[in-house]
Amino acid sequence: SQGDRVHLWIRPGSFGDVVENVAKGGVWCIGNGTGMAPLRGLLRERMLRRARLADGSCDGCPRDVLAYGCRDPDDFLYRSEWEDVAAPRTCLAYSRLTDRPKTYVQHLLGSSSPHRVELRQYVLGHGGAIIVAGGSDMAREVRTAVLEALAEVVGGMAEARKLLKQMAAEGEMGGGGMVTCR
Repeated sequence: SQGDRVHLWIRPGSFGDVVENVAKGGVWCIGNGTGMAPLRGLLRERMLRRARLADGSCDGCPRDVLAYGCRDPDDFLYRSEWEDVAAPRTCLAYSRLTDRPKTYVQHLLGSSSPHRVELRQYVLGHGGAIIVAGGSDMAREVRTAVLEALAEVVGGMAEARKLLKQMAAEGEMGGGGMVTCR
């Protein structure tokens, strides 16, 4: 109520280099529910920056990807924005369709998924980043799926963890290999 004291703090944004260097590599944004808000801001900024580059430095850059989990097609936030030709490619996981088993966003990176191979190519071949936004359980499951995907080609889980840690230290990715927003 009026006159009450409110404590708050402001932190600098955590996307940094991922926003600045749109010509460097693609971004895989993975989220669910309210995690769409920070991903939307990041992806819209990257779209604007790429559109402003007239020097061809983004020619051949991999397209950004939005992997998003929601209950059903009606729950897909900002759907019309992602239909733009310049928008990131979308991969959707629906958890509450009556005629199909539950699919969560981390399942998009499962062992039999073509998205798993594509994610590896973004990270290993294109210097891309992975941004995760949403609940902590989902973020933990996504991190495990990413580590498993990388482990298949870098010589095991220990090497995959080392790779993500190295990429974070070099500023290519934050937060131990991935930027996680909660």
